[in-house]
Amino acid sequence: MKLLIHLCKLRAALAGIFLIALFSSAAQAQVSVQFRIFDEAGKELTYAAVVKRMTNNVGSSAMSTGIMDIDTLAAISLGDEYNSSGKFTVDFPAASAAHPKPGLMIHWNTANTGYSSFLLDNGGKGFSQKATLIFNEQLAYDARRQFNDAYARRLSANPPYAPSSSFSSLGTAIDGCFIRLGSAATPSLKGRIGQECVDKLAQAMALLLREYGMANARNLETVATQNGLGLYGRWGVSTADNIDADPKPAIDDLAALFEPRHRWARIIMTETSEAYYAKVRKWVNYASGKQVQTLGQLFDSSVQKSLTLAQFKSAVDRALIFPDFSKITAWEVGNEVNGGWLGSNMSAKIDYAASQVKSKTGKPVCLTFYWYGTEDTLKTSLFNWIYTNITPNIKNNLDCVTLSIYTDQQPLGFSWDLVMTKLGSLFPGKQLMVGELGFVDPSVKPYFREGPLTLTLEQGGKLYIQNRYPASFATANSYGGSFWWYYDDEMIGRKPLWGTLHDVYCSVYKGYADVSHVCP
Repeated sequence: MKLLIHLCKLRAALAGIFLIALFSSAAQAQVSVQFRIFDEAGKELTYAAVVKRMTNNVGSSAMSTGIMDIDTLAAISLGDEYNSSGKFTVDFPAASAAHPKPGLMIHWNTANTGYSSFLLDNGGKGFSQKATLIFNEQLAYDARRQFNDAYARRLSANPPYAPSSSFSSLGTAIDGCFIRLGSAATPSLKGRIGQECVDKLAQAMALLLREYGMANARNLETVATQNGLGLYGRWGVSTADNIDADPKPAIDDLAALFEPRHRWARIIMTETSEAYYAKVRKWVNYASGKQVQTLGQLFDSSVQKSLTLAQFKSAVDRALIFPDFSKITAWEVGNEVNGGWLGSNMSAKIDYAASQVKSKTGKPVCLTFYWYGTEDTLKTSLFNWIYTNITPNIKNNLDCVTLSIYTDQQPLGFSWDLVMTKLGSLFPGKQLMVGELGFVDPSVKPYFREGPLTLTLEQGGKLYIQNRYPASFATANSYGGSFWWYYDDEMIGRKPLWGTLHDVYCSVYKGYADVSHVCP
């Protein structure tokens, strides 16, 4: 569930607590790096102007930067930036055995792709020497290396990536941009051209993931047929947020979106009473009758804090034997589990639910994390939480891991591949999916957006679906998912976003005879 959890006032204190544990001495040597930051016109930005740009004019309360271990993507510290003589400055910790390569994750935008999380990693070496750098130039070279790595992995993947003419044209433009960047003689030119190169790289990364994701989704059809396991791509939405509603409009529209082998409904479960389960049962039965596969929640992140471990165990036990819940196709045994709003004992809850689902039902087990990089606390930062809380037993009982992604306050963008690839590597052999997706939470003021900031919310949402549903198939061992959170509000009734998702799906499977009644 999308929740507004931005604990800026607590972050500095929490960061200090965790830094004591991470570093043996508060006086440990630091490496000061000063960044000169320029805009698209080559104008150098003051520190105040940088803060405005990094937060889309919200201000310092929305600043989210973090020193990251570039190999593990663990957050080392948060909010280290400061104003030094008008320049954006960061003191990196001296390289240590625990974190030999510190880099910097920031939020930054480009004209054509909107806001992303970017990782400055100094050519993959980390920052270990005092320096004054042109930010846009450094970011361009780091982003190019990360993009080239993503591109090379897909060229050698199965199926190999077949670039479109649009992608090839972008590649030519990128090469030309870096030739000009290498010849730039002044800081202003390096900043202006560097920013241009970053924009082109961000466009190319989005197109790479979109095109390769579409090709891999089609490839899953062949693989599923050959291995006989029936592991087709998953195209899903989240529904039943209003459990008292008639399931017919939601499920019927879903049945018209996707073919039976692809169509999934993620049933949102926000209560644990028998009366509530009876309402969920109505949705499960109707979905089953429409050949819709279901992912049941144990339980939504919004209710975890209210459940003690004993109450949670009881609720799981009752759910797994509730009449007709045997029709649920798979179970999500934790939702957005690293979120700071979930309360205590999450590792124990996940372990119990996963073990019970495996032993009592034999159904597939999924676990959903929340994309937090630098936005909250060290404890809740995605990979920190995984390294601390996911045990070997939990891993053994999982069949798939998924990530909940919201761009309005936790942009991902260019680093989508970096994060999803690292997540997949930590759970080898497990299916990888996007477990929850939304563009803008209508209940909060958004800080950030993917895509050009000139687009309306509807136009931005359409572009986001066009890019990110396919991207959820673009990483090794990925099976899609996406599970649009606002389906009930934004798509039921075959609204414009429903049409966009339908068009994306049909563009992937165009030519398959057995999808003709969904994609005429």
